[in-house]
Amino acid sequence: MTDFHTKINQFIQFKGITRNAFEKSIGCSSNYLGNTKNLSAKVVESILRTYPELSSDWIMLGKGEMIRVPTNDKIAAQEAVIQEMERRLVMMEVELKTSRQREEMLMTQVSALNETIFTQKKLIEMMENTHKDIISRSMQAIENVNHNM
Repeated sequence: MTDFHTKINQFIQFKGITRNAFEKSIGCSSNYLGNTKNLSAKVVESILRTYPELSSDWIMLGKGEMIRVPTNDKIAAQEAVIQEMERRLVMMEVELKTSRQREEMLMTQVSALNETIFTQKKLIEMMENTHKDIISRSMQAIENVNHNM
């Protein structure tokens, strides 16, 4: 195992993920790292792009710390990103609340429509029974008239 592979394994352990999950996250197939002695520049670039906190100096040259320490500018930029994400989260929570209210309103309407359908079905059933009764009485009256003639 190369020094690079050892460092990758240390980083994987640090992240608390499996080797397979790591390989998948950088766009490689399962057991790619185990089957490859030398990584291409494309794979190294993918690792560093996927895990920007990983120090390129540490992974490639063995210098410095494994995890990069952000500068003040980067911290400010990260804080701005966090604020934007928090703002979007609030907007999404409002949208979710609105969607839930719409859903409640629609469920109420569906319930009312189901009640109306039930009532209409009962009314139709009553009308059909009344119609059958009228026909039955009419038939009996016709039979009585024919019988009396």
